[in-house]
Amino acid sequence: MKPRTLRAAAMAVAVLVVCSGVYAQNYPQNPGPHRGEVTYPYFPDGKGASGHTFQRLPKFFTNYPTNPKGEEADPGQIVQEGPMPIDLGVDGASIAAPRQFRTWEGIRRFDQASGSQYIPPDPHVAVGPTRVMTAVNDHINIYDKDGNAIADFDSNTFFGLGDLVFDPKVAYDPWRGRYIVLFLRTNASTSFTRLLIAVTRAGELPTANTGDWWIYNFDMGNWGGNSLNTWADYPQLGFDDNAIYVTTRCFATASGGLDTGRFTILNKDQIYNGLGAGRYDYWNMSSNGSFDYYIMPTMMWSVAATHYSYITKHNAATNSLTTRRITWPTGATWADQWANGPNLAAEVDTIASYTNPPNAPQPGLQALDTIDTRLLSGTHSNNISYLTFNERFDYGGGNIQSVVRLLIVNPSSGNTAVNHDTRLGASTASYFYPGGANTTDGDFILSFAYSGTGTNVQMRRVGVRSGAAANDGSATVRSSTVNYQVLDTFGRNRWGDYFGAARDPFDNRTVWLFGQYAVSQTNWGTFVAETNYKDRTTTTVDAKAGVIGQTISLTCTVNNIDTPGAASGMTVEFFVNNVSAGTATTNASGIATRSYTIPESLGVGSRTIRCETANSTSLNGSTGTNTLTVSKSNTSLTGANVAGSFGQDVNLVATLRRTSDNDLLSGKTIRFLRSGVLLGTAVTNASGVATWVQEVLDTWTVGANTITLEFQGDALYNADTGSLTLTANKANTSVTANNVAGQYGQTVNLTATLRRTTDNATLAGRTINFTVAGANAGSAVTNGSGVATRTYTIPESLPLGANTINAAFAGDTHYNASNANSTLTAQQAPTSTSPDNTGGQIGSTVPLTATLLRTTDNAPLAGRTVSFTVNGANAGSGVTDGTGEATVSYVIPELAVGNYPIVASFAGEAKHAASNGNANLRVLAADTTVTVSNVNGRRGATVNLTATLRNANNTAVLSGKTLTFFVGGVNVGNAVTNASGVATRSYVIPTGLALGAHTINVQFAGDAMYNPSNGNGTLNVLRVRLVGTVDCQDYSLNEAGLTAVLTVRQGGGSQVINVVLGANGTYSTETDLAGANATISAVIQSGTWLRQRQNVANLASTVTTNFSLINGDVNGNGIIDDADLATVLANFGLAVAIGDVNGDGVVDDSDLAVVLTNFGLVSDPS
Repeated sequence: MKPRTLRAAAMAVAVLVVCSGVYAQNYPQNPGPHRGEVTYPYFPDGKGASGHTFQRLPKFFTNYPTNPKGEEADPGQIVQEGPMPIDLGVDGASIAAPRQFRTWEGIRRFDQASGSQYIPPDPHVAVGPTRVMTAVNDHINIYDKDGNAIADFDSNTFFGLGDLVFDPKVAYDPWRGRYIVLFLRTNASTSFTRLLIAVTRAGELPTANTGDWWIYNFDMGNWGGNSLNTWADYPQLGFDDNAIYVTTRCFATASGGLDTGRFTILNKDQIYNGLGAGRYDYWNMSSNGSFDYYIMPTMMWSVAATHYSYITKHNAATNSLTTRRITWPTGATWADQWANGPNLAAEVDTIASYTNPPNAPQPGLQALDTIDTRLLSGTHSNNISYLTFNERFDYGGGNIQSVVRLLIVNPSSGNTAVNHDTRLGASTASYFYPGGANTTDGDFILSFAYSGTGTNVQMRRVGVRSGAAANDGSATVRSSTVNYQVLDTFGRNRWGDYFGAARDPFDNRTVWLFGQYAVSQTNWGTFVAETNYKDRTTTTVDAKAGVIGQTISLTCTVNNIDTPGAASGMTVEFFVNNVSAGTATTNASGIATRSYTIPESLGVGSRTIRCETANSTSLNGSTGTNTLTVSKSNTSLTGANVAGSFGQDVNLVATLRRTSDNDLLSGKTIRFLRSGVLLGTAVTNASGVATWVQEVLDTWTVGANTITLEFQGDALYNADTGSLTLTANKANTSVTANNVAGQYGQTVNLTATLRRTTDNATLAGRTINFTVAGANAGSAVTNGSGVATRTYTIPESLPLGANTINAAFAGDTHYNASNANSTLTAQQAPTSTSPDNTGGQIGSTVPLTATLLRTTDNAPLAGRTVSFTVNGANAGSGVTDGTGEATVSYVIPELAVGNYPIVASFAGEAKHAASNGNANLRVLAADTTVTVSNVNGRRGATVNLTATLRNANNTAVLSGKTLTFFVGGVNVGNAVTNASGVATRSYVIPTGLALGAHTINVQFAGDAMYNPSNGNGTLNVLRVRLVGTVDCQDYSLNEAGLTAVLTVRQGGGSQVINVVLGANGTYSTETDLAGANATISAVIQSGTWLRQRQNVANLASTVTTNFSLINGDVNGNGIIDDADLATVLANFGLAVAIGDVNGDGVVDDSDLAVVLTNFGLVSDPS
């Protein structure tokens, strides 16, 4: 636990001494300044820092009386003053909160070592150009500005101490570019307190390495040369361009009566250079009739001759704000001014009254401690100071909340002028522990804790714009899903003393917030958030296209969203497929351009271009993406001419380049061909050269031979061709023919070997002409061994026995002619029948093919009959063509999917033996089609939805298959196709279905033999039809021609329909309404009949409703009464329409009888 219990005890002792007016005389009583001793930096070795057992300090100092908050006196009854010259900021204000950008989770209580889990954490933050440094009571974390962890270390380990360190304050000094870390240090056994100050050395970023820091350990028990056991607490940290200002509240840990605010001034020139550091101290300062215990020095971001600090009282209701001004009145240089000493002056001004806040409620657990009205943050720039603290506010009706008080004051012109005095709060929750900072534009942004009876404690943010009449609305930074309770030894639910906020020196317009929230009921967590009022940008990336090796321009446009226009001077980093392609700066039109050569490693296809626009001092950054389409590069392939004689090896050389930048390409395969024949392949070396060693073949032309070069392309480069000329040069030849024997009809090889006589080398690629018994037997080309082989089928006409073979080379431009004889002995042999595998869908037509060959020479036999069977059943026969192939068309019957045997048979003949062969028929599931019939029907009517399923191959209908019907996407059931392939589904049109066309979708899911399909039709939904008769009682005429008014009601809807009756009162019409529990009423327009209403159980399809209307309502008021009788009597005997209810043309007894008979009856409601 954090050292709050000791703090309260020591403060209580001080209260007793102060109130008695007694002070110990063992230290100087005048306020000062007092020169302190010189302190030198030390170099921690980390020893003694491993224990980390200091959590609950009361066990060290238990002899002091306690006071839950340590106030000097009970504030008593608070009397809320009348109208105040301040604004009361409430959640929901019309101005938006400052925008929030980068955020991340900070350290949590249980992230630390088990002995170091302080409560509360007391979060504080410092921000430099590139780093964010956060501190809690036992830990320091350093991040880059994207939240990536740079360092994470324990503060005891960092300072190399085994003592308790607490109450962290951190800052970045924009004047000297240094990071400052402040902790207080105490030791339970020796009862001393030290002030620990660490500053980064020149040019160093903050790290966990203590060698990058100057670290000082100032003795807070030294009082003008007198040593007292002193407890220093509640430090505050400020600075200006030359000095660091630290304030603490100090009191004795034993008898002696010490209790004072202490103001310590340090010289940056000393501590920033690791020199012996002196100090100036002030104490026993008072204002407005009481001592100044809690002094807030400001962090000053602009040059001023005066350093400003402020005090609000914390012990009772008051209305004072004390300004203390530190000046250095004498000396031409800072060194002279420091040597001559400072001057401290005080001024007390009146502000709206304030008093200590109540604790902050939370759901279900003890309220959170809110401390008192001491100042909790203070910054200063451009002659303006910004101050925050907690206070009590009475919303009336017993609703008292803690609110945040913001003072914006100008202390530069003699008296301190209050420019802005605002309470930030809400009647439903408490605002407490504010921490804020101002921007260079005079805006002020702060974070604070927020909780209420219905709200878990959370971290929020709010801002006040420069010159604004009121603060902005607040917004959540980090919410909590739980409430929090960890009580100290005094029973307090401690949440902390402050939150952190720091101005970003990168742009001086961004404020980083660091506060806490509840992770669980016993675990706090911290949170970092970047906020500002800078305008936002949008980065629009242009799509690009290019080829491998091409240099293109990557471009993007950056625009200001909030103040529309181009954002010039912005730094943009380009990435292609997440690899940096460099940076560029936007021009006056907001366009950034970066030259980029497309590398081979990028590959071909669509690649992502991402542009990351960095934050500038006036604008927030943004990111955009688009596509780079990479295509293959064209290539150029060239060759070098070469010469050689037949049989000689020569080098064929090709060079490959890409045309996009003429760069030589290595590792690519080049093909070398002559007359389309591949000679060989070679791979290009680092110089883009491929070399193939080739013998000059005697099959080539004497003289110039064209060698074709081919690069077939690959994933990155397009194909290209080139050529070179090989000049070839001649010799006598010899032919050697071989004897051969074979059966009648057998195919034999006639062979002869051709050689160059000069070197006996065999000659390839030369034609040898063969004759047998004087008849041409064809020719053959010699192979690589000089051997020419000609297949020869021994015909039936050839005599048995020996026959002369002559093999002759006719000569060519390369070689001279030669020939030789040998013997062919003729005989006979069998055949082979080879059917082909085939397959198809059920119902499709496929060819059954088989090839008939002589097995001796594999020659096709034409004009022979081949018979086919499939699965043992006759499938027909065909006659072989010139290639020996016989074909039969075959329609695949409805067989199960699978393989079936095909047998092809040749019956044999006198000269060729019988043969047969086997193959497979692969039967596949057939594609199908679904045809859906359109249908019309009325709401509520039953219609038949029909669809026909067919084999797509032969349109045959398919029976016994299940089809699923959908109307408007809703499954309405299944039906099975009949013998005609038709599936019919009865469908009751819902009464609520919209009028008009609806899609009927019918789906066949497929089965083992047929593939799935679906089709659509249209259901046209019509209105409900109303039919029936209207019988007009006691009417002498036919009802035809009368207009009946029908009123239809259903489910809250109604429709009035005028319909002209047909003969005998028949009618037919339609209504837009449909559904259960309807009514229909009928009345004759301008008639004398009463309205009749009838119930309709279901208004659907065609509804028949017959009406019988009662006559006698002469005046049409819905009741047959005296008025109707009077009308009949008044016109009695007259041939007039009025009163003639039976329509016979005269008012007489029959009309009177109708009225009297129905007297007193009334109409049904409509």
